[in-house]
Amino acid sequence: MNEPRVSITKRDCYRCIIDTGCDVSIIGPGWKVLTTHKGSTGTVRGKFGTMKSILMVDAISLLVERITQSPVALLVCYNVLFNAEEEEESLFNSCQLECSGIEVNAKQKLFGFEQNLRLQGGQVINLECNGESYWFTNHLHSTKERREMLATPERVYIITKKGGNVFPDKVVTWDTVLKANRLVWTESKLCDWQKHFAFHNTTAIRRHLSTPLNITSLWPMKASCFLSIAL
Repeated sequence: MNEPRVSITKRDCYRCIIDTGCDVSIIGPGWKVLTTHKGSTGTVRGKFGTMKSILMVDAISLLVERITQSPVALLVCYNVLFNAEEEEESLFNSCQLECSGIEVNAKQKLFGFEQNLRLQGGQVINLECNGESYWFTNHLHSTKERREMLATPERVYIITKKGGNVFPDKVVTWDTVLKANRLVWTESKLCDWQKHFAFHNTTAIRRHLSTPLNITSLWPMKASCFLSIAL
């Protein structure tokens, strides 16, 4: 968490970084805590290197456009840790976002990918990237801004859900796995698969990846081999 802050001059804005290394999302500056979960805590490293315990909370903040700082939406987080000492950024665990129904597209626009978060309601949070990390920008909302967002339900983004994030400890069938991880064909995904299929037509790609065997067996093969596959 020692990367330079985004240069903001109008008001205090902060980065919310997509992080695969933290066990649970940890929010810092720019968030208003609504509820504290008594008895639910996590451990983080403090300013002076010592480990400390912090509480799990529910909180809200305002999503803003990085350059203009224009308000985009009210962000709502359930079951996240709150580090009151943090002064620069928040960390959002990508697995926790995905368990909350969010499609995490943490790949760079530079290489033709979407570089965003897609919510279940169809809303999109565009991510910034500096070649090292991905983030969106937040700041502490005013009472007026909160009221304006709450008056428009589609501008309220729930990014971490209520309830636990642990998968049930039970045997599941392959059909259940497929339903939980169904292929949602976006333009960027089709383009990505076309590269692996030596730019074969998209209809054939969709049909070929409709069976579990083909999905799990293609990755080790080289793109040149796909030309010989009868689609």
